[in-house]
Formats: sequence, structure tokens, C-alpha cells
Amino acid sequence: MGNRRQLNASPFSDGDFVFAKMRGFRAWPGRIVNRIGTEYNVYFYGTWDHAKVSENQIFDFATHSSRYGRVKNDRDSKAVRSFKAAMLEIQLAMSEPDLDICYFNTVGQLTEEGENPEDAATESSVPDSDSDSDSDNGSIKQKLPAKLHIVGDSDSDNEPQT
Repeated sequence: MGNRRQLNASPFSDGDFVFAKMRGFRAWPGRIVNRIGTEYNVYFYGTWDHAKVSENQIFDFATHSSRYGRVKNDRDSKAVRSFKAAMLEIQLAMSEPDLDICYFNTVGQLTEEGENPEDAATESSVPDSDSDSDSDNGSIKQKLPAKLHIVGDSDSDNEPQT
């Protein structure tokens, strides 16, 4: 029975370079941050964001580059330019993985938020008040900055002076 995969064996480990596919988006170059249950936190190049992606929607970068890493048409659209930039970024990161600053910032951010495998069982399904998520299409959660209250007379410049 050598063809059966072990139940708890994970095909990916932290720091692996991958393509991750999310509903409504093409497979995008990324890097595994950590595993949470049957999902992985994936850092996405080019967008500098992260999301939880199920294991069956993640593909090894080196193995699947010829399939997911090419642009079928050479239109000069914003999406094509973004994808090409993300591909360049992951190639730079692969050449110097220890200098991948944005990836390590994401690792630190998720560690501070407590998103690690030990906390997966206690994770709430209610989104945080300081994050923006679009649950309709499964888009990537973006961390928003804290709201600032600026004290001062900022409207006085618009008032007529007497």
C-alpha cells in the first residue's frame, strides 16, 4: 500500500515557494507561511498580502511553473503587468530566500496575531473589526491601519477669512 499518502503528512512546509489558487483569481506566486489544520497561510508576491488557502489549491512552484507561470496572451493589461511583477519578485526571493523582507514581515505579523497551528482550534469565525474581508468571492484579507483621530483645526483653511 505504498501509494497511499500518510494521513498527517504535509506536502508543503514553511517557506516553500508555491502557486496558490483562490476563487476568482488565477494561480498566483506565493510562499507558505505556516499550516493551520488543512489550510496554509500563504504570502502572495506582488500584492504583499496573505490568505488561508486549502491544501488542494496549492501547487509547488518549481513543478508547476510551466503551467501557471506563463502569460497566455501578451496584452499590456494591469493584471498581466501585476502577474509579471509577482513572478519577478518570487524569482528574486528564490535566489536570496533569507533576504525576503516582506515575507518575513508577514510571518512576524501572523505570529503576533497568534495565527499558528496551536491556535487553529480556538480561532474565531467572526472577522476582526480592523480587517477588511470580502467573503463573497473569497478574496484576500487585508490588514487595515488603526483609525486615527487628528485633533486640530484642519477645516479653518477652507473657511473664508475675515
